[in-house]
Amino acid sequence: MINQTEQISLKDYLYIVIQKLNYHERERLRKDGYTNECFFNKDGSLTEGYEITLKEKKKYFYIDFGGSGGFMVLKEDIKTKYYEFEKNTIFNIKGYGTPNFKKHYGSVFNLNIELLHKLRHDYRR
Repeated sequence: MINQTEQISLKDYLYIVIQKLNYHERERLRKDGYTNECFFNKDGSLTEGYEITLKEKKKYFYIDFGGSGGFMVLKEDIKTKYYEFEKNTIFNIKGYGTPNFKKHYGSVFNLNIELLHKLRHDYRR
């Protein structure tokens, strides 16, 4: 977690989150015995199919796991018919580009990144 008073932008903080998620993904793969070139480049980084990346769109930042969507982070406050969320809220996804408003984890700045990585692999999330 990082103190918001340090005045770091959401985008800059999400790049830190991505680095930590990639670290946890590398450790998970090694622990499970996946150590070949399908998963790792020669420099030890994850291959494109397993690397966790950040994409910026109009209303959300997308946290993608390889070629799949994982989470979405709000760039501004929103109010829907049933829900109201503040900027920086992180959501699970229903499908790529569609946040699941019923499965949100609060502000990304107060997030346990290791827990977020585990949630990605918990299909009951």
